[in-house]
Amino acid sequence: MKLIVDRAVLYKLWLNRIVKSHVERSWDRPDEYASEAEDEWLHDHWMDLEETIRQRVCGLSADLHSLRDQEKLVLDGQQRTKQQLATQTELAFRRRDWDRLLTLLRTPPRFQPQAMVDYLRGRAWMELGEPSVALLFFDNAARLDPESLAYPSLALECLKSIPNWNEALVRAEKYRTSEHVAPRLLFRAGDIFHLWALFSRRPAYFETAIEVVDRGFSLLKQGSAAESLSSVVAGAFLTKTLSLEHLQRHEEALSTIDEAVSQRPDDAALLTQRGLLKQQLHRDGADEDFKAAIDRGTGLVWPYLELARIESIRKNFKEVAELSRQGLQRASSDQVAAQLFQLLGVALFELKDSTEAVRRAFDASLELDPLAEESHANRTNLNAYLQDNHLPVTWRVPSGDPLEAMAELREQLEHAA
Repeated sequence: MKLIVDRAVLYKLWLNRIVKSHVERSWDRPDEYASEAEDEWLHDHWMDLEETIRQRVCGLSADLHSLRDQEKLVLDGQQRTKQQLATQTELAFRRRDWDRLLTLLRTPPRFQPQAMVDYLRGRAWMELGEPSVALLFFDNAARLDPESLAYPSLALECLKSIPNWNEALVRAEKYRTSEHVAPRLLFRAGDIFHLWALFSRRPAYFETAIEVVDRGFSLLKQGSAAESLSSVVAGAFLTKTLSLEHLQRHEEALSTIDEAVSQRPDDAALLTQRGLLKQQLHRDGADEDFKAAIDRGTGLVWPYLELARIESIRKNFKEVAELSRQGLQRASSDQVAAQLFQLLGVALFELKDSTEAVRRAFDASLELDPLAEESHANRTNLNAYLQDNHLPVTWRVPSGDPLEAMAELREQLEHAA
């Protein structure tokens, strides 16, 4: 009787087998990954994979020949001009149809340089949740086009996602000690040191992160280098700010984000970060920063959530309801959405909306985050009021963690970069 095999596990085994085999060949090493019995087992269960996955795995095997500059394009029976293929590839990318994109990239005629092709392959595999595969293509793109800053930056992102801290730290240290290095790579190295300080609980790496980011800023100020992506610079300011906060250097952290806002007064992410830091330090003016971020059309949820909290305390429930609704359109996680639904429920009750509308808001909050104490308390308070509407109602405003919000904001900026 044939055993039932977990398809996800089988898929991973096939990916590992193919990647290991190609990497060994790229370095002219004997392929020592699997025994004959293991290979036989994999082939026996090949048809257990879905057809789309089988095609993806076979395509990967073909694409990895680019690591040795031996890739061969694959005919699919259709005749296309370069322009037609470019248009179809762009459409697949915009639609996030990653399997289609990978197929088109190995189809003639070739209309992009090989480095760009491998970059696009890396992007596809990152989106498919396979950073270890994406890393191979980003590294190869960097080999083929050593002038590009995007490829080594994305390689560091892959190493974070795997995670492979040893290799990430080796590369970050190489950028830190390099005499000639671009600010973007210094900023990315600072990010690695910051995250490693958190992961390893070794605060000295926060100091290293600050040092590396400051060097990048110095290069920008001297005019000896430039950075075209504003999100990269904003992310670097946040890395430094968070590192200073973890070192309890609060005034320096606030000065850093003040400098960032003075340089980029229309950057909604930096305004949001400053507002969050002011909340963390119990300083005035956080609401003004959140309002400014909203006025600049931010797509971030935090200004809406935090300003809704502030207005709830001030009992400006009409504003709370509107901010909560707008925030829900930008919610970055179930936990954040649950807090917004709580605030919406409180606002609707105080605005004398229907009991059903209030109940729906609280129920949605509990469904999204069933462990939140505030949700249970507010739902209990609502039920008590409905049984005896002479009872006063005391709502619990959901509390937030500004440091956690700042860290998530930095991650969003890195993804945008």
